[in-house]
Amino acid sequence: MSPGMNPDCIKMRPGLLRVPDGLAENRPGDPLPIGPLVRALTKELDRQQLVWAVLRNAEELPEFTRCDIDMLTLPRCLPEFVRVVESCAKQEGWQIAGRISKHHYTCLMLMKITGAGDVFYLPIDLFTALEYRGAEFLNAEDALRKRVRTEREIWTLPAGASAAIALLKEWLPHGELKESRRAAVRQVAREEPFVTALESAAGREWVERVQRGEWTLSRSDRKSLRNAVRRRHPGWRIGLIKAACSNLCHLFRPSLGRVVCLAGADGSGKTTLAQGLAFRTFKKPFKGARYIHGNIGVLPRFRDIRRRLGFAAAESAPEKETLQGMMDPIPAWKSVLLATYYAVDFFLARLLIRRWRAQWLLTVMDRSFYDYYYQLGHRNCPEWVLNRLSILVPKPDLLLCIEGDAKAIHARKPELTVDEIINEQKILRTLSGRLPFARLLDGAAGAEAMVHSGTEMIFQTLEENPTAGSSGLLSASLTSFQNQKSTFGIPQLRTLAVKGKPLAAVAAGNRAWHLFPATSPRRRLIRDTMRMLSVAGLDRLVCSSRCPGGELLPGGDIETLLARLDGPCGGEIPDWMLSWPAQVERQRMYLVFRTPSGGLSGVIKIGAGEFNRRQLANEADVLSRLAGKELSFSVPSVLFHSELDPNRSALALGGFPARPKPLSPEEADAAGRQVMAAMKQRAGGLTHGDLGAANMLRTEAGGLFVLDWENASDQAPGLTDPVGLWLSARQARVLSAPAEMLTGLQAAFCREPQDELHRALCFLDAHDNLAARKLANAWNKNSI
Repeated sequence: MSPGMNPDCIKMRPGLLRVPDGLAENRPGDPLPIGPLVRALTKELDRQQLVWAVLRNAEELPEFTRCDIDMLTLPRCLPEFVRVVESCAKQEGWQIAGRISKHHYTCLMLMKITGAGDVFYLPIDLFTALEYRGAEFLNAEDALRKRVRTEREIWTLPAGASAAIALLKEWLPHGELKESRRAAVRQVAREEPFVTALESAAGREWVERVQRGEWTLSRSDRKSLRNAVRRRHPGWRIGLIKAACSNLCHLFRPSLGRVVCLAGADGSGKTTLAQGLAFRTFKKPFKGARYIHGNIGVLPRFRDIRRRLGFAAAESAPEKETLQGMMDPIPAWKSVLLATYYAVDFFLARLLIRRWRAQWLLTVMDRSFYDYYYQLGHRNCPEWVLNRLSILVPKPDLLLCIEGDAKAIHARKPELTVDEIINEQKILRTLSGRLPFARLLDGAAGAEAMVHSGTEMIFQTLEENPTAGSSGLLSASLTSFQNQKSTFGIPQLRTLAVKGKPLAAVAAGNRAWHLFPATSPRRRLIRDTMRMLSVAGLDRLVCSSRCPGGELLPGGDIETLLARLDGPCGGEIPDWMLSWPAQVERQRMYLVFRTPSGGLSGVIKIGAGEFNRRQLANEADVLSRLAGKELSFSVPSVLFHSELDPNRSALALGGFPARPKPLSPEEADAAGRQVMAAMKQRAGGLTHGDLGAANMLRTEAGGLFVLDWENASDQAPGLTDPVGLWLSARQARVLSAPAEMLTGLQAAFCREPQDELHRALCFLDAHDNLAARKLANAWNKNSI
């Protein structure tokens, strides 16, 4: 909370929070790091002959601003204006944390790390028109003609015009002028610039209301004011359409806001935490906060539907009976019905939530769909039903699970027994370990510590905004933003799975679906579908937030491995995704990466267990030996090979073709023979061990690229590669009808000794070749 703020001073009501006056404002007299930036900015704007003015609170600039800087310019000046802001920010050591671009409005959130290691935020709001929902209440060009210059060389509008603009910007959307701004308006309410501006915008009636000291408008008064403004702007309908189209496009830009759900027993402090998070992050960096209590509001509440159908709520029971009733779970069918209804409610709210994210809001929900997992009333609801319904629900950026002293919680709100509170917290611990976006909060540490921890967790979810112009900035916490190039903070992963088997996992907002290996028509369809869904922001519909590779490769290890690519990538931050082999249980995972410029493309193979570690070490050794050979094909280069821990190792390979092309069956057969001949002549008879169409690619220049040398050996049976090539071309048929295909294999190699053929199958089987394993088993059955 802010110093000296009473946590009970604001009642938490659902909707956009009206925060206390003065919250997040800089205190007069405090030294701010904005002086050099503002001076450089105003000087460059004047040098470029751009027309501009600060709308309010310009008197103390360039050294001090209460919160943000509101600036007015003309639409034709905006592109150059933004370029000047970006240039001056970079020159003075500021970062652009994010931006909002809507109809006649652009916000650039600037951020600077101070000498003490704290982060200072400066929002710069750029307006190119003075309007509300398409209706212009003051002409921007006329206002800028009347601008005046302060003693500190800051262009601003006359005090009366500035006060009229501030009043209308508050009255039109909210119907109330903030307490902190009333004194400034009252001082100029009878001066000519204020009277002229407000009278031309809405009429003489509204000037008289201000002079009488009316600061809050009723619903009907607000409607009358808006109609008065629209009558003076005949083209407001066209402006409204333009604004709606601009705002609709804004929904599909990179998300800036965050959605945080809270979970915990009643009395654990969810409301206090929600308020604390909203107050702590207001304008640092979020533009506002929205509080959701109960259902999200697209569908009516279930209890309201029952009331309208005539099932009136029972009369209020005595307190003791009410508390006793909460100890009984409702029937399973009723719980499933409620969970389904509210899951649909959340599903329909996807676009609404996307709008809040695009508005740079912190959305806090102290009730969410995840309550059905742990609350006693829904204990009879089958978990598999909840797991299926959760696919419909938009996933939050954070699910904060509060764990505290059960006795203290019971004393604050004795709705549950101590044992039941302990049981709910046990379920929440399990849930937090299963969901990648869930975190545990220590409620026993006190409200202040809980809010501080929750705030840091929110900042840990902040990821790089590709359009922000920042140089790879990913925030790790509220006070640590250093080492931008080598810090690849890992955001939430989304996993695409088919029939329960994961295919790929990408970070939210990461441009990585073009890395998905499209080696077949089916996989090309999957890739193209996912890319289109990602562009539209709908990838959450088909991608789970649960990444099954979390134990094998947690986020910290991903960050470490990507940081080791900093040198080979030339400082570029690569696009990346995770993928799995055909058998997920192999304890193997691949981190595919490519730099945006195409300078480096490759994969980091991560394997657990002795078998995987031996394979990766073998591939590193073989590729090092092949690096000096003159071959008719190219192979990957070894970037590094290291042990992550005693049970896991990682092998990073580069030099992959940026846009490889899969081979047709005829090309794969000819290429395989080319590879076998080249290795016989130049590599001492080395056997690839897994030769097939999937491991041979055609480069853009037409060359051949061979990968996956894990099973390569100079001790393998001579028929290993020919048999592997034969199996690769017929793998689907081998897996479905091994007995029939065994006959075909023996016929194809009838001129070779059968024991050599069997040895080749056994070698491939021992190295996890699924088709070879099927045929080896069929061979052994026939032998018996």
